[in-house]
Amino acid sequence: MLPAAVALLVVAILAVAGTVTAYWPRGGGPAAVPSVAPEPDPDLGLLLGDSLLQRRLWEESTDADERASCSFAGGLIVRRETKGVYRCRGPEDAMPEDLQAEVGVRLLTANSCASIWLRFRSFRGYQVRVCEHNVYVGTHKSTETAIYKTFPLDDGPIGVGAPATRITVSIIGDTLEVLRDGELVGSVLVQDKEIVGGRVVLGIFTERNSPVAGPYEVAFNDIKIWPISR
Repeated sequence: MLPAAVALLVVAILAVAGTVTAYWPRGGGPAAVPSVAPEPDPDLGLLLGDSLLQRRLWEESTDADERASCSFAGGLIVRRETKGVYRCRGPEDAMPEDLQAEVGVRLLTANSCASIWLRFRSFRGYQVRVCEHNVYVGTHKSTETAIYKTFPLDDGPIGVGAPATRITVSIIGDTLEVLRDGELVGSVLVQDKEIVGGRVVLGIFTERNSPVAGPYEVAFNDIKIWPISR
């Protein structure tokens, strides 16, 4: 009887220890909170990938009236001589509404913001504007923009001329989320009924209080886009 009782006691202790380990990993403290970013579906595979080092899925372009251009020099360089917006010509492949895009971003001049448009079609879509001190999320319809949320980068501005920072934007259903180098910047509810799907677009948008005269310049590298299934 005694050996059997001891054996049952050992099993009970091990079971409790296993439960505790599940909630309290090595080093003490509660288990790490998983990433809030929705995971791309590995079964569906990569929708597209481009190093942006040369013409491939994205193209060079110049607009004399806008005094703006997209070119390649160690990345996709987007430039404006004056304050404003300019989008580069990218792939026209149909994209699912729910997706995740990652791209390296560099700010090459002051008051320049790297802009990523999601579900962009017929000159309207959601816009993520990555600037030196803030990330803005909102809508862009024709020439009108509306900011849903401003996320200040208080603890780490994106330095002008600094190495690339990795920006991940995920949109699934009514939620748009932004990460910087794997760390959450913020998420926003997106429910504009006029924005129902479209492409991922890269370009430039200048800061709100920037002077008319530039130049303004940003760079993109190594974009990857995955579908996300619900």
